[in-house]
Amino acid sequence: MDCEKKIEIVNAEKSDIDAIMKIENNSFESAIREKKDVFLSRIEVFQKGFLLLKVDGVTAGYFSSELWEKTPESESDFASLFVGHSIKKTHSDNGKSLYVSSFAILPDFRAKGLAHTFFCEALSLIKSDVGFSSAFLVVNPKWSRAVSIYKKEGFVEKRVLKRFFENGDDSIFMEKVFNKEN
Repeated sequence: MDCEKKIEIVNAEKSDIDAIMKIENNSFESAIREKKDVFLSRIEVFQKGFLLLKVDGVTAGYFSSELWEKTPESESDFASLFVGHSIKKTHSDNGKSLYVSSFAILPDFRAKGLAHTFFCEALSLIKSDVGFSSAFLVVNPKWSRAVSIYKKEGFVEKRVLKRFFENGDDSIFMEKVFNKEN
């Protein structure tokens, strides 16, 4: 990573939507991309959980999350994780489990150590701001770099969700339980 670069992590604003959509469109195939209105709703409902990575003033990545009452356990809970779900139906201001609903970095900023640093810092910032006892996410097993980042941060594979994505791909459900030290 270039030490001369100015790195910032900031809360997303609705005015950042074009930059967020650029990241989304450059990171995911069309069948699994979130729509603009989904991101706008996430910013509106839980702005503290929607962070942007800025590198020399360029929005290079985003971290989108929401608080759930608990980590999903049942099939109906897992059904609520689908792409495009409404945060208004799942988010709880008093929730104790953070769902990392989407995380992406522009291709030009990948393989520089930024993604791991941003993911780690985003979790830490949100945890210190709102507090939660566990975090979970779903990830396509084909995205080996993402899986590696999550494992480095202590996320554990809990189960495979068959044909989870609209394109028919499976997903790995991962969770991290926090204790007082982390």
